[in-house]
Amino acid sequence: MTTDTLEKTESLRTGTDTLCYAGQWILKTDENSLDNIPDEFATPIHKIRTKTILNSANKLEYLSLILVYLITNKRNVLDCEYCYFVDRTFNRVSEMDFITGNIDDDKENLLIAEISCHYGDEMWNRSNEEVFSSCVKDLNEDNLLKKEDILAHEIIKMPSVYPIYRTDYKTHLEETKKYFFKINNFFSIGRQGQFYYGDSDQMIRFGFDTADKIIKQ
Repeated sequence: MTTDTLEKTESLRTGTDTLCYAGQWILKTDENSLDNIPDEFATPIHKIRTKTILNSANKLEYLSLILVYLITNKRNVLDCEYCYFVDRTFNRVSEMDFITGNIDDDKENLLIAEISCHYGDEMWNRSNEEVFSSCVKDLNEDNLLKKEDILAHEIIKMPSVYPIYRTDYKTHLEETKKYFFKINNFFSIGRQGQFYYGDSDQMIRFGFDTADKIIKQ
């Protein structure tokens, strides 16, 4: 989901009725407000009027993630697949050469800097150029990469990525799951859908398993 789509969706959170569109809760004030829903959310999945469930669902919070893609001709920047950092703009930096096994010096190298934050906080609200400049500054200070080494960059912001496991999360998760499990032919999977901090290979496995269940019905 793009940031623009999320912001359009969030702008509808003002009414008393709740519609679930492809994983997003949309509150509406009247029927006409449906005209403002983005095309990708045009078909409602389910209508919710239970405030208890809304309260529990809203208690399930996520950390947001900003991904900074850096294309560079410099090789062997980290000397490893990925490295964690403290007291830097980014939490982790990955080097694709080591992950993909690319040994062709004629090809460009790709670094991905990951920044965890909360949706709407100071880091999230920084402009793309501010985020990029801050990352380059830290990489330069660590003698890893200079700005002139970077050929191009791209920044992607994702609002809901890492589940936040607060002390009462299990209570709210169970209440939410009980409600949705009653809906016929409804499946909620993946990190967001299961509120589960799993690896990508585990999420792919959940997808295959769910597909098998649907096929067997």
